[in-house]
Amino acid sequence: MNNRQSLSKCKRLVIKIGSSQIIKDGSVRIDKIKDLARLTSELMKNGREIIIVTSGAVGAGISKANLQVKKTLSIPYKQAAAAIGQTSIMQAYAAEFSKNKIHTGQILLTKQVMENRETFINAKNTFNTLIKIGAVPIVNENDTVAVDELKVGDNDKMAAMVSQLTEADLLIILSDIDGFYRDYKNIEKRELISTVSEINEELKEMAGSENSHISTGGMITKLEAAGLAMTAGIPMVLANGTDFKIITDILNGNDIGTLFVPKDSSLTNKKYWLMHHLQIRGTVTLDDGAVEAIKNNGKSLLPKGIVEVSGNFHSGEGIELTGKDNEVFAIGITNYGSSEIEKIKRQNSKDIEEILGYKYFDEVVHRDNLVLKDDK
Repeated sequence: MNNRQSLSKCKRLVIKIGSSQIIKDGSVRIDKIKDLARLTSELMKNGREIIIVTSGAVGAGISKANLQVKKTLSIPYKQAAAAIGQTSIMQAYAAEFSKNKIHTGQILLTKQVMENRETFINAKNTFNTLIKIGAVPIVNENDTVAVDELKVGDNDKMAAMVSQLTEADLLIILSDIDGFYRDYKNIEKRELISTVSEINEELKEMAGSENSHISTGGMITKLEAAGLAMTAGIPMVLANGTDFKIITDILNGNDIGTLFVPKDSSLTNKKYWLMHHLQIRGTVTLDDGAVEAIKNNGKSLLPKGIVEVSGNFHSGEGIELTGKDNEVFAIGITNYGSSEIEKIKRQNSKDIEEILGYKYFDEVVHRDNLVLKDDK
């Protein structure tokens, strides 16, 4: 089975919609959002989980507020335009998706949210809960408070960050181009690259080539997004979003757009990312029963099986799991900080809320966020 065919197995999709797909002459294209809503409904009926990262807030707001051309606006005016435009875009998403009996939830993010561990885990929980109840998260960068992030193409990188945060199986970036080209400026030699397995200096130079239609601010940010996704073991497809049916074609394994393949052998190998990229902040020692349950029975880590906590860490950070012999047998992402685990260790999950005054999850480390050392 080749990489393209493997995409059919992807369950959780992050789909980035470019401004040109849903904004025309400063107005939201209701017809396009209607098509997207209909397609999303079909995908969800087939068991897919959909997260949409949308651009267009600033463009839509500029028109509604009768402001000047976008490039001449100062940051405060862009932020004001984003605040106005975001309302229009979300109204359109909510209205059209509801016609397909799908609820939408707006999530506004900044890089600061991603970098702070507490807000990171809170955002992660929100995404998972929305998906669990059958809603579609609609994501945009919080342009109303962002400053240096307000630039063309920044939502490409935001989409990659969302893919990492939600542990997506596939990132699809839809743009007004067919994919990544070699020798784009030379019409006779122009060639669409079907598959990219490594982002090297040659690709970066092609992306930023002078006078290119896909120059800096467009293709450069898409390469950066691909790099972020690939590091997390997530494949990315860059394709033309003129017709949203292309999403189905991508999932059917058609040779469309450019597929950026993670370096590991599996397209959806989250274990690879956990093993090689998770920063370890502390250690949790377990009793024999918990070790057995995790190693041999595929269970999550519950507070009942925790004997000792070492290190100072927060929820959302990486920890090692050891047995009484102090040998590390697994690593994972913790749902609780070290001070919290100290209070709930050896206790039943049902007592967490009574002890802490709140409860994130029953599990200290969920099985989906855990990898065994033997899984190498």
